[in-house]
Amino acid sequence: MHLAVALAIVAAVAGQQLSIQNVQKFPISPLLYSAFFESEINYGSEGGLYAELIANRDFETLGHGLIPSVESVASGADAPYHAGEGSGLDPHEPPANPQDFRPWSAINGATITTDTSTQPFPSNPTVLKVVPNCRAPACAAGVHNPGYWSIAARKGMEYNLTFYAKVDAGTVRVQARLVSGSGQALTVGPQIALTGDWALYSVTITATATDSAAAFELITSDEGTFWLDSVSLFPADAVAGLFRRDIFEQIGAMKPGFVRVPGGNYLEGNGPRTRWNWKTTIGARQA
Repeated sequence: MHLAVALAIVAAVAGQQLSIQNVQKFPISPLLYSAFFESEINYGSEGGLYAELIANRDFETLGHGLIPSVESVASGADAPYHAGEGSGLDPHEPPANPQDFRPWSAINGATITTDTSTQPFPSNPTVLKVVPNCRAPACAAGVHNPGYWSIAARKGMEYNLTFYAKVDAGTVRVQARLVSGSGQALTVGPQIALTGDWALYSVTITATATDSAAAFELITSDEGTFWLDSVSLFPADAVAGLFRRDIFEQIGAMKPGFVRVPGGNYLEGNGPRTRWNWKTTIGARQA
């Protein structure tokens, strides 16, 4: 009604008569109906359609893009920030915190720190150094990641884990698992023997129970120090190995003529340095 009134006013001012009818005169192409995919708002991509279950998998967040209600986000964290002259940062780009690896945390006495002295991919310089500090045969020390607002474990579902790792010496045996909020193991899978310099490791773990509030852990009872990078966990039913099946199928059921990605624009960021440069995303996703 507001549009009709506005048009009538414009027409009256112009001295013209405008007639509006609710009869369709021309067919509307079904291709005009689309899905508007906001990849950067409300976690429509990461934590949404993209099936990756590990948050901050490459340890490059460094205090940026924290997840409210999952991570400890201080009040005022989104307040305007003004970088100083000569900082090399965009005007409103907060400086990175080199020791912020959230939402990762250490468990059962382990010590974890970020490290830039070694990495499998120079383009992603930050890795996670894990010192188990094990003093008992079954200390189960290591790292914990809650995913995006937790990880939904489904009984019988397989989850494909890949990660890069290196050790300081010898062999470090690790176990990957999903756990409940009380720490109960929800998956079964083999031990993984880490040896030598950077290498890619992969394993499949299977959920033995359903829990919508699970988390990922990588634990060891060995004493050796190891480093991690590009820790990735996908459900085996992910469409094309990339997309959450439930969301993908619901979007498909709407039969959109096309899907607009991204929903906003290609200039998101705090300035020229942090704008989304899609050309840098071409290549192996781990790099």
